[in-house]
Parts: sequence; C-alpha cells; structure tokens
Amino acid sequence: MGRQVTVGGIHAVCTRPEYRRRGYFRQVMTEALDYCESRYETLLLYTAQPELYEPFGFRELGEHLFTASRSAARGREGFRQLNLNDPNDLRLAERLLAAREPVSNTVGVVNEIGLFGFNEDHRPLYYAEDLEIIVCVEFDGSRLKLFDVVGAGALGDSYAFN
Repeated sequence: MGRQVTVGGIHAVCTRPEYRRRGYFRQVMTEALDYCESRYETLLLYTAQPELYEPFGFRELGEHLFTASRSAARGREGFRQLNLNDPNDLRLAERLLAAREPVSNTVGVVNEIGLFGFNEDHRPLYYAEDLEIIVCVEFDGSRLKLFDVVGAGALGDSYAFN
C-alpha cells in the first residue's frame, strides 16, 4: 500500500448570481487555500465545474468505467440493503467504516466516516455478510454501478485497483 497522508477537501464553493463578477469567489478560494496550505499535504476538490478551479492549481482526474462478465447469476442474492435509521445497521456501518482499508493503491479514503456519509447519503447501501463488506451501488437493469466498497481488507490484495 501507499502512505497515509492528511488530505483536505473543498466542496460547494458558490456565489449567488447577484454577487458574481465582484471577485468574491477568488477571495474565498484564496483564503481557503491559504488556510489549507499549512494543514494538509494535498487537497481534493469535488465539483461539477472543474474549469473554475484550474486557475488555483487544481486539475481534473478522470474516473474509470470497466466491465466484467459475471461468474454466476446471483443478482442481489447475498446482499441486504441497510437501513441507517436502524441502530443495528448504523452500528454495523460505523464499525466497517472505522476498519475500512483503501480500495486503491493510488487514492483511497480511510478514517473519514463523515465524508462517506456526505458522498453516499443519496445512494442505497448493501451489506454482504459473507464478505463482511458494505457496497454503495446502483442497480440499473442488467448493469451494476459500483461507487464504493467498505470493509477491512474489502477487496483483498489481488483486487485492489492501481
């Protein structure tokens, strides 16, 4: 695995339409970056408009799509949808998030329950008891969109993405 670093995050910087073109965005970004400079080794930015942040040194990193054949037609069998309003499911999610290992040797998040909740709160979470993992997925007909896998050794060394 790589090395653990302290990473800051920037999300949802916006200016109301009536206050645009007055330099407020640049001022807020400059102050935020000054604040982050001595606290974090690097920053992650989540935005639908990456071009706005390029003047501040951010660059877009592409996401990847891959496909694979199924080895068995199990469908959703073996997965149970979590209900985070259920105290038992919430404890299960907290336990697995606290023990999670990164899913990538390049960039993987650990020790960040809040970020996971913020990013994945609108998607269903499924628990696979036999694998002791939580997956954040969307089922779209015959397609499965996988957004995150959470657990200790969730994918094992042979499956970690590089």
